Amino acid sequence: VPLRDPEPGLYLVLHCVPEVGSTPPELLLPPRAKYQPTPDAPTYGAEILQNVEVVRNALRQEFPDQSLDYFDDDYLRYALAKNNRTVDYVLGKARETMKWRIANRVDEVREQDAASGLQTSQLFWHGFDRARRPVFYLRPGCQDMKRYDTQQLWLTHIVLLERGLRLLPPGACTFHIVMDARGAGLQHFDRPLAQKVLAGAATGYRDRVEKIVAGPVSYVVSGVWKFCKPLMSENLSSKVTITNTPKQGVQEHMQVSDV
Repeated sequence: VPLRDPEPGLYLVLHCVPEVGSTPPELLLPPRAKYQPTPDAPTYGAEILQNVEVVRNALRQEFPDQSLDYFDDDYLRYALAKNNRTVDYVLGKARETMKWRIANRVDEVREQDAASGLQTSQLFWHGFDRARRPVFYLRPGCQDMKRYDTQQLWLTHIVLLERGLRLLPPGACTFHIVMDARGAGLQHFDRPLAQKVLAGAATGYRDRVEKIVAGPVSYVVSGVWKFCKPLMSENLSSKVTITNTPKQGVQEHMQVSDV
């Protein structure tokens, strides 16, 4: 997948499968700059646009040696406009996100650091919703438990999320998550990893998730949801839909042919 600012000819494969003869979904997409704005891209007033620079300048002063690429204009505009948030609130949350990224060495993680995790079909990006927001798929039942490694899978999440955010078209800053739980058993549920992922969603990737659709319903899915929901913010948990027909559950947001 071309990165937003790729070197000439540099491409990143975001989806591999371990099964012999399997064909992964194609995800060959143009760089972000080539997309048209999202159909429902909001417009912002002068105050929001000025506050974007206020927040970014404050972050630049506090973290002079760190990349601020994560806090692009679309994301900061969205964060500032949401629920009439104040500059101090958004700046405080941005500081927390920055500290989380530093603690987890997000900008230092490379594909080779998550080599074994990238060789499975458990996590991948595929397609877009009707507003051209990308969709992140989780298939825990496809995990090869003989090669399972919590840290590798955690790094795989970081690698794919960071690359996937570069697929966002202008005007968008969120993405969908679809969890296909077919074939998943209790052996596929890693509590320490789940806690890390939820902490990342709450702090490291705050305000990035548009919707989460999970299914089909089973005692495993119900048990995982019972564990995860108390660890989620009210805002994040309100975005979760658990259904026995996940393909139908995503039709509100994307074409069936794209699922």
